[in-house]
Amino acid sequence: MPATCARVQSIGRKLFGKIAELRGYSRVLVSINNDDFGEAAGLPPKAIVESDTTTITELFGLATSSVQWGEIIKIAAELIGNEKIFFEKWLAETAKIIRAGHENSVVAPQTVLIARRGGKRYRLLLYHMRRQGNDVSVYEFLAVDEVGGPTVGLPAPVLSLITAIRMGFRFRYELIDKFADLDWEALSPNERQSNVGEFQTILQNLLAESDARGNVDVSERNFYSAFDRVSAPRMRRLIANWEPIYAELTQTLGILGSAKISKSVSAENTKRFCEALDALRFLNLEFLSRCCDSVAKTMSVPTDELDANAVKLDLLVKAIRERSSEGSPTAPLQAA
Repeated sequence: MPATCARVQSIGRKLFGKIAELRGYSRVLVSINNDDFGEAAGLPPKAIVESDTTTITELFGLATSSVQWGEIIKIAAELIGNEKIFFEKWLAETAKIIRAGHENSVVAPQTVLIARRGGKRYRLLLYHMRRQGNDVSVYEFLAVDEVGGPTVGLPAPVLSLITAIRMGFRFRYELIDKFADLDWEALSPNERQSNVGEFQTILQNLLAESDARGNVDVSERNFYSAFDRVSAPRMRRLIANWEPIYAELTQTLGILGSAKISKSVSAENTKRFCEALDALRFLNLEFLSRCCDSVAKTMSVPTDELDANAVKLDLLVKAIRERSSEGSPTAPLQAA
């Protein structure tokens, strides 16, 4: 009889036990007492950040497996330059992500964390959130190492322009063009709410990335300095139009997202929203046109010089190919 029970237990373990488990990324847990959430934008200093000692040491330079959020904030005071700016942005964004999770909302991470030990770049992705019976919320992040880094070596005005162009194209293709031809009047209330939610999510993610990309090189001062005396004032007036357009989009979407609005209110706010989106389209088009033109001017080369360079390039590549075919040291070894 005992032998039979042992066999049953063995079979049960094989049937219902874990067959395999992969934990490819380090986990970072942030535990917060729900009573400690206040009105401030940040996290309570008493919040606990936990992981294995190796991970905490690498990320924050603290040889421990558990540290309070307040101690991590103090690290920023020791940093200087871009490292300080990126770290403070990571602190603010992580607090924003956690507070959004506390309200059952999702904010996509944009800022990377530059590890205090080794300088590797990590993006902490919110993987799971749970509210426990002891009134503590636990937020589980994956510490995903990221290859690459900010562009270096470029003049600050050019870097600002390139960053602005990248964000401008993202606004155009991910937001403006996606919703420009949508017939809002033909949507059912559920479809309208779904599209409102999607628009708001895309917009907030774009704004989060735009904010995260701002650093000492990508600044308004450097951006405007990339334009001549005629274009710079126009760019300032153009960008000043963003605030009223954003306010109109936000207000009308807030109304359209409601399930209980009359047809007349829906029609009025749909019209206002479409006009604001059209204004954003015009702004985006001129913004990209002027930015791309400015970059083109910095790299512009006369046609005759391009033609001469093309001849030189062909000759150099021809010589490289001839050396390679003759068995130069860089050519693959041939069998004897």
